[in-house]
Amino acid sequence: MTTQSRQNMPEGLHPETADLVRRFSLALAEKLKAAQDKYGYQDGWKRDDWLDECRAHLLQHVAKGDPRDVAAYCAFLWHHSSHTSSNPEVIPYGWVAVPLAPTFEFYSRLAHTWPYEPQFFKRVYDHIVQSAAALMDSASQSPERKFLDDVHQELERARSKFPGDNITGLALAEEFGEVIKAALEEPAANVRKEAIQTAVMAARLVLDGDSSLVYWRKRQGLDQLVPDQEGIQPLKWQPMETAPKDQYILLSDPGLKRVVIGIWSMAEEGWIESPDLSPADLQPTAWMPLPDQVD
Repeated sequence: MTTQSRQNMPEGLHPETADLVRRFSLALAEKLKAAQDKYGYQDGWKRDDWLDECRAHLLQHVAKGDPRDVAAYCAFLWHHSSHTSSNPEVIPYGWVAVPLAPTFEFYSRLAHTWPYEPQFFKRVYDHIVQSAAALMDSASQSPERKFLDDVHQELERARSKFPGDNITGLALAEEFGEVIKAALEEPAANVRKEAIQTAVMAARLVLDGDSSLVYWRKRQGLDQLVPDQEGIQPLKWQPMETAPKDQYILLSDPGLKRVVIGIWSMAEEGWIESPDLSPADLQPTAWMPLPDQVD
């Protein structure tokens, strides 16, 4: 800023405020210069026939968020001694009396007050009505709707926290056991919580698939649970002598007639599924890595 601009500051203005004005005016000038170089703008802002367009651009840039653009259009209007509203006296600032069934003429009157098309105000009104209806609907939700909404929220949370398929088939079996146990032994609130978890795992089995089942379904001639798994190279069972003993893996035990997630126990010197299942009860004949362990 020049020395003259410094001298033109009102006497007694706080130095920090004066510095703010100088810095912002420089930033505004740089913004206008950039627009001039990019779009070829010159002094068109001096025209008297574009004030409504100027107000419309002002409000558009308020929504976009750059205060320098907002200030530029305010400066243009200030130069013309014009208000930011084409008719500020028609409707008090911040308040609009909206009839219960507004007509297109009503929206047209608003358009004369603020530089927006009548359809804009109709969309705003419709949005308010729809939001109010949704709020009233949520207050009177049926138990079924509330349960499904809770399932959907938990599904989104689970997908965010545990992305991928995460052995969804086995997880679903585990959750089913938990909900039955809760139904037999625990309060109703716990049953609902476990039921939501079970529903989420059922949904994830259908929506996210289970890559531990890819080989089985392919061998049975079945399509995969989700299209994304059609091209997955199926995991193959490997001999137990090659099994890693420092991580959880999938174990195939013909005696149990099921697949389990197990790990080698140094204390028990054998493969265990959990502390409740001793090595004598678990005799795996083959193993494969968990899907999320495959690179």
